[in-house]
Amino acid sequence: MLSEHVNRYVELHRSTGFKFRGQACLLRHFVRFAESRGDTIVRSESVVTWASEAPSAAQRRSRLLVVRRFCQSLRAEDDQHEIPPGDAFGRPTKVRRMPHIYSPTDIRRLLPRGVWSYAERLTPSRNLRDHVLTSHIHRASDLRSPCYNSTILRLMACSFEIPSSARVD
Repeated sequence: MLSEHVNRYVELHRSTGFKFRGQACLLRHFVRFAESRGDTIVRSESVVTWASEAPSAAQRRSRLLVVRRFCQSLRAEDDQHEIPPGDAFGRPTKVRRMPHIYSPTDIRRLLPRGVWSYAERLTPSRNLRDHVLTSHIHRASDLRSPCYNSTILRLMACSFEIPSSARVD
């Protein structure tokens, strides 16, 4: 019975454009586990027990949340299905890495000489948008990769102020 629900749920998600490979695999594993215990409906205890068998905290939480979404879908059709608590394994802790901010010296080393001298001459009349358009259209030979260089120039335009002595009006 649960396997029929999973097949229908997976097909619904795939028909709306999702690949749904990893989730389908997890749901099928859960259904085998639940059916081996004799469950005909989803029980919170079974979900938490199955999810706790994962080797890491992130995997336990992922398993729980995949099956929890499935349970919410089933619960809309049949009130007998239980929805396990989303925080059964606690809340995730995200460790954010410190961003690296490139100095103008770093950027000079990364960019070809011609691009840096062009960036220093950017003014309101000859702005970055013009450069992006011309570099994509003409594919100037002195630029190794116009798309890459344009991205760097965009970052520079947002982050660095060009000295007034370098501006050409």
